[in-house]
Amino acid sequence: MRPFRLLVAATAAVSLLAAPSAAAALTSSHPDAAPAKSGNHGGSATIDTTGGAVVVTTDDGRITRAAQGTAPDAAPGTSTYPVGFLAVEVDKVKKGSATSVALGLPLDTTGLLACTSACADVDSVLTERTRTLTAVDGGAMDADGAANGALALLLAPTAPLPEPPVDERDCALPDGEQVVHAWSGTVAPSALVATGDAVTDAFSLPADCAVRSVTVSIAWANSLEDLDLSVTDPAGAVVLAQDTNALSGTAGEEAVVAPAPGTYTTSVSGFLNAETAFTGEVVATITGDATDVPGEGDGGGETPTDPTVPSDPAAARVVVADMDSAINPYHDAFYAGGLYYPDSAPKAVTQEVLAALGVPAENVIHLTRTGNFAADLEADRAFWSSVKPRTPYHFLGTNIIATSFAPETTPGGYLAPNAGKSAHGVGTASSVLAANPDAVLYFIEQDTNLGSAESHAHAFQHPAVDIVTTSYGVSIPQTGFPLPEANAFESTYEGVVNRGKLHFSSGGNGPGITPLRAGAGPWWSIGVSGIEEGSSNGQTSLAGRFPDFVSDFTQEIPYCHECEAGTQLVGGTSFSTPRAAGVASRVLLEARRAAGHVGGISDVEGRPTMVAGADPVTNWQLRRALEQAAHVPGTDAYDPVEGVFDLGALPVNDAAPWAQVGWGDLSADPDKGVVAGALRALGGAELGKPAAFCDFQTAIITARKTYWDQVAPLVPPLTGEQAPGAPAQDPFVYC
Repeated sequence: MRPFRLLVAATAAVSLLAAPSAAAALTSSHPDAAPAKSGNHGGSATIDTTGGAVVVTTDDGRITRAAQGTAPDAAPGTSTYPVGFLAVEVDKVKKGSATSVALGLPLDTTGLLACTSACADVDSVLTERTRTLTAVDGGAMDADGAANGALALLLAPTAPLPEPPVDERDCALPDGEQVVHAWSGTVAPSALVATGDAVTDAFSLPADCAVRSVTVSIAWANSLEDLDLSVTDPAGAVVLAQDTNALSGTAGEEAVVAPAPGTYTTSVSGFLNAETAFTGEVVATITGDATDVPGEGDGGGETPTDPTVPSDPAAARVVVADMDSAINPYHDAFYAGGLYYPDSAPKAVTQEVLAALGVPAENVIHLTRTGNFAADLEADRAFWSSVKPRTPYHFLGTNIIATSFAPETTPGGYLAPNAGKSAHGVGTASSVLAANPDAVLYFIEQDTNLGSAESHAHAFQHPAVDIVTTSYGVSIPQTGFPLPEANAFESTYEGVVNRGKLHFSSGGNGPGITPLRAGAGPWWSIGVSGIEEGSSNGQTSLAGRFPDFVSDFTQEIPYCHECEAGTQLVGGTSFSTPRAAGVASRVLLEARRAAGHVGGISDVEGRPTMVAGADPVTNWQLRRALEQAAHVPGTDAYDPVEGVFDLGALPVNDAAPWAQVGWGDLSADPDKGVVAGALRALGGAELGKPAAFCDFQTAIITARKTYWDQVAPLVPPLTGEQAPGAPAQDPFVYC
C-alpha cells in the first residue's frame, strides 16, 4: 500500500485542473447539446468516472468544463474518494456572487472536499445521493481566486477509509530477525583448562511464533581472550562454538540451533582468559504464527517448482571431492537465488554426471525447503531414515552429490544435517563453491571417521573425481601445532601419481611446517596455508610455513547444520585449502570447455590426462600453471591496521615473498587474475616470476622427495600408509 501523504500546499492552482480525457468526457444531459448551454440560468453536464456517472448542475452561469480531475498532492489520506476528483468550470456568473452547484452521485458519500492551493472539507446539503454546495466567485473554493464572473472548482465527494482488518495474529513479534533473549555474565580466569564454573542461562522461544532459525551468540571485549559457548536444545542435543579467537580475530562465539519448543540451556566457559565479562543474545527469525502452514500466509515461502536434471552429453564438467565431517544440503546458498547462484540456478549436474558418479534415479532427492528447518527435516524424515552408507545421492536444485563413510552411530543418520555433527564440512563445501559455483561438489561425509582408509580409497580411486580436498591432520588440540606424521594419507599417491588427480591438503593452523604434514607434505600433494585476503592482505602468522600456495584464510561462509540461511566468519587453512581447490577446478573447467573435453580424466597414450585435445594437459602441467599464475601480494597491499585485527598478519616481504607465501595466493578474485593467468600459462605463455621463486620452491620439493621417496618407505604404517618409494619415471613438472 502506498503511504498516505500529509496535507501540504499544492503548486499553482491551475495545475489542479486536469485536461479532459476519453474516459471522462464532457457530456450533456440533452443529447443534442455540446457543450451544455443554458444562458445565465444554470446548466447541466455529466462526468463519467470509475465510480459511475456524476451529474453536475448549477443555478447560474454556463458550464464550460466538467471532467475527471487529477488528485492533487494536497489531498489528505484520511478519506477515500469513490468518484475521484471532479474539475468543474463555470462562466457567465454574476461577479462576486454565489452559485449553487449540485452533484448527483452514483453511490453513497459522507462529505465533500474542495481544493485550491490546499484541500479542505466544505459544507454541503445531502438529498438522497445529491450533494449541493454554494460556491462564491473569487471565494475560498474558486481556484482562480478572482471575482471575475467565472468559477474554477476541484471537488471530491468523500467516504471513510475502510476499517483495518482485525489483527488475528497470535505471535506478538513482527516477522524478521528479532532478539528474543539477552543475558550477561563474568567468566572466571582460565589457562587452557577452565578453573571456575561455567556461567549458565536458559531461554525459550516465543510459543505462538513460527521460528525459522535461531542464533545464539556471546561477545566480550578482547579477541586475545578465548571463551567457549555450548547450547543444549530441548531434546538434549548440544551445539558447541569453540573458535580459536586469537586466530579468527573475533571476540565472540556463535552457535546456530534448530528451533524447537521447550527450554534451551546455554553454558559459557573460559579457555584462555582473565576474569572476562561477556554479553549474550538470542536472535530468532520470525515467520508468522506457529499455526501457519508453511507455504501459506506468513508461515513460509512457496515451494518452488521441481527442477529437473537435464541431459547434456557435450557439456564439460569438473568434479571436486570434498572429504570432511558433514554437509547441510538445506542451506539456501547452494540453490538458485542463494549466495553462490544469485542470478541463475546451479546446472553442473547432468544425467551424464549422475551416471559417472553412480547415482540412480531414485537417489535424486528434492528436499522440503520452506525456511523452517525443523519442520522441513521432519517432513523429509522418511528419506533420511532410508539413506544407506557408501551410496551416492544428488540433492535436486544443487550441484551437490554426497555419499557417507561415517560410522553407523553418526548423529541423525547418514548424510542428515544434525547438531551433533561438526559444521566444518559445511564450511569446506561452501569454500569450494565460493571459488567455483560451476563445480560438481562430490561431498564424502566422514563425521568422526576423518581420514579413514576406506573413504580415501573411494575418493582417490573414483574415475569421475578430478580434484580432492582434505582439511584435517594430527595436531595438538586447540593449537594447530602438528604432531609427527611420518606416513602419507592413504591412496593419495595412487590417486595423484597413477590416476592423474590433484590433491589439496591443509597446511595447519599454527607454527608448524607444512611439508611435515601427512596430507600436505608428500611431493605429489599440494599444501595450502593462509593469507588474509581482502582485509590486511598479509600472510597469516598463525598458519603453516613453507606451503606450495596460500589462499584466503578468513571467510564469511555458511557454517551451520540446523539452518537454511545465514553465514559465519570462520578462519583456518581448513577453508583456504578448499578455496584453492575451487580455484584450480575453475581453471580445469575452463580449459576443458576450450578444448571440447567431455568427461573426466582420460588416458592419452598411457598417461592420465586432465584435458585431452591438440595440447593435452596433465595434472602436473595444471599444477605448474597454477604456480606461474598464483598472485603475489606486495608490501604496498598490506594494511597495518587490519593486520592488528588479523592477529599479527605479516606484510609479504617484497625481497623474498616465496619464503612466506610459496608460489603465491590461489585467489578466486578475478582482479588478481589467477584463473586467467593459469589458462594463459597452459597455452604456452611464460608469466615471468623471479627465478628465486623457482630456486626456493625447487629446494623444498627436493627435500620433500628425499623424505617421501627414500625415508618414508621404511616407516611402518602407523598413521597412514607406507609410501611406495620413487616412481620409475618422475612425473613432476619442475620450473
